[in-house]
Amino acid sequence: MQLVLGLEGCCDRYVTIDERNGRNLFYYFVESERKPSEDPVVLWLNGGPGCSSFDGFVYEYGIVSLSDVMFGFITKEEKVVNIFSRPFNFEAAKTKGGLPKLHLNPYSWSKDDEVATAWLNNAAVRKAIHAEDASMIPSWELCTDNIRFYHDAGSMIPYHKNLTSKGYRALIYSGDHDLCVPFTGSEAWTRSLGYKIVDEWRPWTSEGQIAGYTQGYEKNLTFSTVKGSGHTVPEYKPQEALDLYSRFLAGKPL
Repeated sequence: MQLVLGLEGCCDRYVTIDERNGRNLFYYFVESERKPSEDPVVLWLNGGPGCSSFDGFVYEYGIVSLSDVMFGFITKEEKVVNIFSRPFNFEAAKTKGGLPKLHLNPYSWSKDDEVATAWLNNAAVRKAIHAEDASMIPSWELCTDNIRFYHDAGSMIPYHKNLTSKGYRALIYSGDHDLCVPFTGSEAWTRSLGYKIVDEWRPWTSEGQIAGYTQGYEKNLTFSTVKGSGHTVPEYKPQEALDLYSRFLAGKPL
């Protein structure tokens, strides 16, 4: 908590990284619901490149609740109409400074990025999370091509090698149905670090069911799969993801 409060711009949730050119990073801090004074600070960053970490906040791990309430209205003939016209609608916040509630139509197939885009571009939401007005910052996008960068960093394996060789704990996990970054690639590069296997390939469980498979290496490195999950594990398998990460943070084996 003190680390976050000590950051410049904590009150308006912006951290200036280039004052001359007006470049800022927006962050959103959520206090632990368990023991904030004892729990570690977790920094969550989404990839892309060029994608917003609010993608993860809305669809994966965030505190936002997307209620499955149908959109429509009742006519005098007591018929529900217009139920399929929109996948979501907004309900004003009930408390001062609170977030508007987003309702979803469970029968709509067009949820995906439209949900986060509409919610985070809502004026009341932007005000509630202390984001700049749309007149100052353009509409929020899940991923953007407006960020200029050079993709010249090369392989990240040497960085992993450097950190794990010093004993820092690392958990590399993949959904076993991930067609974007197949788990076989993650399994291969973790093995390529050359560390001795200390926990042979085995299943790990969540609520009494096999949730995936795991293999442990020396230097506190663990590789795990999450059964039946796609690329964004907490979105596909929230309970299993919670168990996976909670045990990692607590230093407990899977």
